[in-house]
Amino acid sequence: MSTDQPIASAVLAVPRHQRRAIFIDVDGTYAYRSRVPEAHAQAVRTARANGHLVFLSTGRPPSMLSDHMLAAGFDGLVASAGAYVRVGDAVLTNRTLEQSLAQRITTVLDRHGVCYLLESPETVFIPDHARPRLLAIAEQDSPELKAQLLKVSVSRPDPWSKACVFDSAVSMQCLLDEIGPELDSVANSVSSTGRHSGELFARGLSKADGMELVLEQLDIAVEQSIAIGDGHNDIEMLALAGTAVAIDGAPASLLAHADFTVPTPEGLGLARAFESLGLTETS
Repeated sequence: MSTDQPIASAVLAVPRHQRRAIFIDVDGTYAYRSRVPEAHAQAVRTARANGHLVFLSTGRPPSMLSDHMLAAGFDGLVASAGAYVRVGDAVLTNRTLEQSLAQRITTVLDRHGVCYLLESPETVFIPDHARPRLLAIAEQDSPELKAQLLKVSVSRPDPWSKACVFDSAVSMQCLLDEIGPELDSVANSVSSTGRHSGELFARGLSKADGMELVLEQLDIAVEQSIAIGDGHNDIEMLALAGTAVAIDGAPASLLAHADFTVPTPEGLGLARAFESLGLTETS
């Protein structure tokens, strides 16, 4: 899917020192159960009209961002926890797992009968043995997520960038120990339903890497950046940002980097953050 809109034309009218680059986590920050409050979408539209640059920064791959999530319009995307980065229509990076490592991952997951999906920018893949369980889990979490998963590819992507575990009989640490030191994991950003769940990705990679690429590409100082998130995979992003905003109830390790907190999407926290930061002021 595409963000469908170029860099906001209003940017050119904003003095460089006043221009802000805003990086927004999706699940639990911009959206709740895959639904975006209209107040959040309107906040994004207004901030862009005011000359600021707004980017989604998510653990999801582009292929799992619905038209509904992208409808407000964005200046680019940091996806797959930093493995994929796009500014406008220009892809800055698209990192995938080396073939032998990818094979090792699926071998271990299949050995334990894990319910998982494989993610690439173009598609996601669910093995046949995992499909019924994953659809049942998604139905509990979000009808929209289930609808997305019903459309996923029946062919395994090659290459791919990340594996998302929804239901495992063994812990994520056990899976990591068997696969090897090249990987790391965080809590699942889409759903925590099931037994053990999490996301497996290349060790050392984070949303902050994608954020840095965007800032360098656009020649925006880190001090002019804003990051908003709620989960473990947002820690590096908030630690890097000039202004860091956490969602109420976020883990302590994330709150330690926050300048202030706002409510969850049900309380329209993102809209409140934009207002507090002066991003949606109208003349």
